[in-house]
Amino acid sequence: MRILMTTTALALAALALPAQAQSIERDIERDDGQATRTITAESREGKTATVIQNIERSENGATSTTTRTGPDGQSASVDRFTQTTDTGRESGVTVTDRNGDTASRNFARSYSEQDGLTRSASATNRSGETTSSQASRNYSEQDGFTRNASVTDRNGDTARRSQSAQCSDGTCERSRTSTNREGESRSVTNTGRRLDDGSVLRNRSVTPSNGETRSREFSRRGKSRRN
Repeated sequence: MRILMTTTALALAALALPAQAQSIERDIERDDGQATRTITAESREGKTATVIQNIERSENGATSTTTRTGPDGQSASVDRFTQTTDTGRESGVTVTDRNGDTASRNFARSYSEQDGLTRSASATNRSGETTSSQASRNYSEQDGFTRNASVTDRNGDTARRSQSAQCSDGTCERSRTSTNREGESRSVTNTGRRLDDGSVLRNRSVTPSNGETRSREFSRRGKSRRN
C-alpha cells in the first residue's frame, strides 16, 4: 500500500501547476492515432511552467507520456501504457520525479485453456524495492478446479496458497496448502467416498509445519475415528 501511495503522490506532484498563475495557454495537436496537449502557465512574477502530454493509440493499446517542467527548469514525468495481447491485457504506470527517481506499477491478466485465468501485479518504489503478487484459477468439469496465489515482499520472500478439488469414481477430494514466507507449510485434505450401502465416508487430514499428519474419519452415522 505504501508503494501505491508513493506513486500517486508523485503523479500529483508531477502534474502540478503554479497556484498563482496569471495566464494559462492551452494547445492541442491531433494526428492519426496521436495527440499532443501543451499547457503553459505563467505566474505574476513572470515564471512559467509547462505540461506536455503525448498520447498514441493503436489497435492493440495506447501509451501516454506527461512531462511537467517547473519554473526552476526541473522536470518530472508520468508514463502509462495499456496493451491487449493474444491471451489477455497488460497495463502499467511509471512516475519519474525531478531527481530522476522512479516508481512503477504493472498489471497483467491472461487466460488459456491449459492454465485458466491468471492475474499478476508488481510495484517498485523509488528505492528499487519490488513487491509482486500472482493468482490463477482453472475450472474443469472433468478435473474439478485449482486455485493458486502467491505474494512476494520487498525482501524476495514469498508466501503461497493453493486449493484444489476433484471427484472421481465416487470419491471427492478437496485440499488446501499454504506456505508462509519462512517456508513453513500447512495442508488440509478432505475426502468423501460413497459406500455400497449409500452412506458417505469422510476423512479429514491435517499436516502442520512439523510434518506430523493427523486424520479423522467420519461415517454417515456420526461415528469418527482418529489416527
